[in-house]
Amino acid sequence: AQHFIPPLLEPVLADYRSNLPQARDAEVLDLLATLATRLSESISQEVARIFEMVFECTCDMIKGDFQSYPDHRSKFYGLLKAINANCFQSLFYLGESQLKLYVDSLIWAVKHEQPQVADSGLQILATFLERLGECQPQVYLGFFKQYYFTLLQDILGVLTDTFHKSGFKLQQQILLQLIGAAERGLTAEAAPKQRVMEFLYDLIGKSFPMLHRSQVEIFVLQCFTLSRDAREFQEHMRDFLITLREWGSHEDALYEDDRRKALDEAQSVESQLRMQVPGLVPQYDPARASEMDDI
Repeated sequence: AQHFIPPLLEPVLADYRSNLPQARDAEVLDLLATLATRLSESISQEVARIFEMVFECTCDMIKGDFQSYPDHRSKFYGLLKAINANCFQSLFYLGESQLKLYVDSLIWAVKHEQPQVADSGLQILATFLERLGECQPQVYLGFFKQYYFTLLQDILGVLTDTFHKSGFKLQQQILLQLIGAAERGLTAEAAPKQRVMEFLYDLIGKSFPMLHRSQVEIFVLQCFTLSRDAREFQEHMRDFLITLREWGSHEDALYEDDRRKALDEAQSVESQLRMQVPGLVPQYDPARASEMDDI
């Protein structure tokens, strides 16, 4: 395949790129998706060429609005899904501008008004982040340094607006992946946990001024406290969306007990994690009081 596919593919790619947008055949995208699925790593070295010849010009066709070129749009994300699933490593050999275009294209999809396109973008992004977490630190740290906060802001945006309700399950799953990575320390060099918490606090406070500080603080703390339990995290996000629909409250004191409870839970989880590391917590540290009580 490595010997025969490139010379056969070249005229197809060149013809697609050189044609007027109206004359470009969407079946070319389908063909490339099939090749990526069937040949997998054998065609990985051609991914950069595919991006150069097909990806950029197709993006130019579909990024202007949500309606034009529906066949190209659908098959374009089918191609991204195939590459993401079968040629994943090749994505990190792309040029910086090409990788940025790849991420941008997923964000466009996530924000799309048509549920089918939005769900495709969410599925691809969720799979991408899952596989990214399995890579070596030098791979995911470089990516997170560039895109972590952008993804966090855009995912929270579609999760809390009123136009993308059908994607709730995948939206909160991706948010959980991002917050969970920070909670586990995977993003420490690119997006430290404290910085992520402050970013979320500021973002939510500015986006929803009708919420008071205590509500926002409780929400952010519990995002991290519950990030190790997918079911509880989903319930937490659902409860937060219900709060937004009710437009919040204006009485800060009403949430003081909840705020303190959330702080205590976050500190308790942090202490338990630290005590799991031998030597990290001194023998007579107050955090070990519960251990002494059990003896």
